[in-house]
Amino acid sequence: GRKLIILDACETGYGVPSDPASSSTLLENSISTWYSKYFNGERSVKSDLFVLTSSANTDSYEDIFNGKRHGVFTYALLKALGWNVDTGTMSTAIPPAAKRGRLTVDGLLSYIKAHQTLKTKKSLFKPFGDIQHPMVSGGALDMTLFTF
Repeated sequence: GRKLIILDACETGYGVPSDPASSSTLLENSISTWYSKYFNGERSVKSDLFVLTSSANTDSYEDIFNGKRHGVFTYALLKALGWNVDTGTMSTAIPPAAKRGRLTVDGLLSYIKAHQTLKTKKSLFKPFGDIQHPMVSGGALDMTLFTF
């Protein structure tokens, strides 16, 4: 079956093998480059392994959330899955990252990108301005984790 690996550590995007199904939201700005990675002629590329992680060339940051130390990425992932860090319980029956009754890898990626607490920091050494941003490999055919 299909597998999902989630990594919250500095520069873990380097550990993702470069293949037609890998994509970084920071390093690829061209829609034609993105499209060519996922489609080969008339057939799409399907992967059995998805990796959701910090991208190459970025650090992974930690902070204290309600007395517990988490990576910023992990904290956003927990919220995406519906975990309430304040109470230590599930906050809703359907996770906030779910769309149209499905929780997918793409839904997690979108939620994490939108809800990380440390979003941008501009410096000479980081011209794109992003402190940390997630990446996913696995291709254009999204992986459904749960249906509701």
